[in-house]
Amino acid sequence: MKKRLWKIAFAILFLLPVCALATLETREYLLGDVDGFVYNGPGSIDDVYVDPDWRNYWLSQDPRPIKGFDVITSEQIVPFTFCYNLAPNEYVMAATLTLGLRSTVSDGVGWLVFEGGSPRPSFADLNWYPISETGTTIRTADLAHLPDNVIPNLQDGLFSVAVRRHFAVDYAILTLEIIPEPATILLLALGITVIRRCRQLTK
Repeated sequence: MKKRLWKIAFAILFLLPVCALATLETREYLLGDVDGFVYNGPGSIDDVYVDPDWRNYWLSQDPRPIKGFDVITSEQIVPFTFCYNLAPNEYVMAATLTLGLRSTVSDGVGWLVFEGGSPRPSFADLNWYPISETGTTIRTADLAHLPDNVIPNLQDGLFSVAVRRHFAVDYAILTLEIIPEPATILLLALGITVIRRCRQLTK
């Protein structure tokens, strides 16, 4: 009897991480449209949403013009903001940002800047070069493995980014891995409860 109870307890503990992973949900958010840098005009899908505070930050920090997606100029700031809903019990565990990019000058330099102005890794830091001057180059950043982890910034349903200097943006995709926060806690509590019960039965 004692041996059987401990087998059940260990089986539940083994299943805890499996159950937690089973509740992990992937959500994807697209800004702009995947059309190879065709600008659809003012007020179109290419004029993506920018949080007012984020826009004001750039107006106060950089003299370069602020542009939307699909605008190909040599010097510009392309800010954008993802808006998404998180339930009170949901938590972003991991995230990636994918951009469709085009270089606007030969050997141009660029930075990826996140809300608050930090971190701001260069494209060289991200190993994103080379980037085409004619087609669309797709690049992805793991947001949990930047010089500063930006995952905590994703917990409020609003995430602002900017591409700075010599690059145009065709589209941006934010991919979130979300888990209901209480799920892991409840599973862990269940495992602890079973172990305590087994100990009581085997005394």
